Amino acid sequence: MIKNTVAPIPIELLKEYFSDDTIVFNIDYAESILKGDKLITYLSNLDVPSKLTGWDKVSTVDKFSFIKDYMNAKLVIKNYELEACVLQILFELSYLEFFVRYECEDILTREEICSFCEDNQDLIQTWLTMLASCSLYALTTVGEDNDLCDLISKEFETIDDYDYCGVNFVMLFRHEIIQELLSADREVYYFEKQFNEPMFKGQDLFTFWNHENNTMAIITWGISSGEILHDEFSANIEKGLDNVSAIR
Repeated sequence: MIKNTVAPIPIELLKEYFSDDTIVFNIDYAESILKGDKLITYLSNLDVPSKLTGWDKVSTVDKFSFIKDYMNAKLVIKNYELEACVLQILFELSYLEFFVRYECEDILTREEICSFCEDNQDLIQTWLTMLASCSLYALTTVGEDNDLCDLISKEFETIDDYDYCGVNFVMLFRHEIIQELLSADREVYYFEKQFNEPMFKGQDLFTFWNHENNTMAIITWGISSGEILHDEFSANIEKGLDNVSAIR
C-alpha cells in the first residue's frame, strides 16, 4: 500500500505503518522539510520502506547536492531511486551501456547525469575503485584460510581509511547489473576498514555482499564449496554460453 507523504513523515502515518508493514511511503522530496544529509540520516534511522518522488519540482543544483550527500554518506539507507541514479552515473563515467530500466522515478535526466559526471569525477572514481576492489574481497570470503587474506593484503596496496567513500556502495550488490563494475579492469586495493569492520550500520560487508543477485558472490562461494566445478565453469565461459551452470 502506497502512502503519499513528506519528510518528516507525520506520526499518524507512522502509526499506520507499525500496524501494517505493507505500507510504502511515497515521499515528495520537493515538498519535504528534511532534505540532503538530514533526510539521509532520518531515513537511515527510521528504516521504513520508502520511495522518493517529486524530482520534476527540484532544481538541478539541489538534486546534485543531494546525490553528493548520498554518495558521501556514512549511514546506510535502502532506496531504489538513489541506487538507480548512482548506478546510471557510475555506468556513464565507465562508458558502459546502462541496459536496465527501473520502475521508479528518475532523479536525474540524461543531460543532468552527464553534467554530474563532468563536475564530480573524483567522487565517482572513488566508488568505481571501491566496487572493483570488491573483487579482492570476494577472494577473502573463500573458506576460513586466513593465509589467503594475508597474501591478498600483502600483494595489493592497502588503504586504511574509514572515509575513503560513502558506505552506500554496499546497497548496489542487490542489483544484478553491478557485475559490470565489480569485474572492471582498473587498479584495485585492499580496503582494510571496509573489508573487515562492521561499519555498515553495525554490520560487516559480507552481510550485503552475500546477496542472491550478486553473481560474483555466488560463483565464489560455489567454487570454494565444490558446488560449482571450476574447470567446467571456466570451459563454459570460454564457449560463450548464455546460461552457464556447472552446479551439481
